[in-house]
Amino acid sequence: AETAEGSVYLALADGLDMVIIEACRPRTTMLAPRLDVGSRAPIANSALGRAYLFALPKEERLALIESLRLSRGSDWAALEPGLKRALADADKLGYSVSAGEFHREINSVSVPLVGPNGELMALNCGTAAFVFSEDHLRQVVAPQLLKMAGELAADLGGHVPKPG
Repeated sequence: AETAEGSVYLALADGLDMVIIEACRPRTTMLAPRLDVGSRAPIANSALGRAYLFALPKEERLALIESLRLSRGSDWAALEPGLKRALADADKLGYSVSAGEFHREINSVSVPLVGPNGELMALNCGTAAFVFSEDHLRQVVAPQLLKMAGELAADLGGHVPKPG
């Protein structure tokens, strides 16, 4: 959080949402998303959820996307293009971005990680959109987050899913 100057979250899936199980905020900024342990983020349009979807086995991913489609009703047409774009990015780059799609004033990036027993989590870093442009997320924050996720997964005895 201090290095990237953004809030960092670790989350697990619960139904059609991601639930934050750890939250760290930088001391260096007064502007930070105010999500805490127990806060929920929708899988369809949060970077956390998109990273989680990317790391799921293909059949599970498709089934969850269908559940999301059914649950979101008429909102799905607006959500689907961003989700498809984020999953295509994750397949190429190993991370997913939500630029104002979960909350219009927040931009964030997430990386999935798998624990030692196969538990799937997502690690996220984000802050105010005027601080983290999408380019900044991709060029500066994503490489830092990928490195951190790799170190954390190695410490836990897990791994970070590879793109491609």
